[in-house]
Amino acid sequence: MSYAYLCSSLDVLSSSLRQLTQTCGGNLFPKILPAMTIKPARSLVALLLPASLVAQEIPQTEYAARRDSLAAHLDSGFVIAFGAPDPVGIRRGTQLPAFRYLTGFLEPNAAMVLVKRGGTTSGTLFTASRDPRRALYDGFPPDSAAVARQTGLMVRSLP
Repeated sequence: MSYAYLCSSLDVLSSSLRQLTQTCGGNLFPKILPAMTIKPARSLVALLLPASLVAQEIPQTEYAARRDSLAAHLDSGFVIAFGAPDPVGIRRGTQLPAFRYLTGFLEPNAAMVLVKRGGTTSGTLFTASRDPRRALYDGFPPDSAAVARQTGLMVRSLP
């Protein structure tokens, strides 16, 4: 199920509930529905879906092209990009824009190392394991093979 499909389904549900409220004289969910618009409904999708599914709107080839463009500016060397840290409290964290731009990976506590040596570029994404108690609330992180397919990078899990 894609992100766009879920957004359109929520839009239909939202408009149906508004019509039902008007039919019932406005007594159905009087505090919730007037404030409900398409934008909050779409942000609800981002909260309900695993982070890896929301990023699927941009193809993996686009992220690879972005990394290649960055590597083209290097003669020889490396680039280290750090992702966002774990969220604190009950807030759901968001990935840092520059890291998401290069990788499309939305899980916290990740880092990417891009190495260019002798005209050859290689990239590795380092991901952190999640505390089992926290995984009950945030969900289990995707496995390394799935992340490698999604990002096109070598993936290493850190303890």
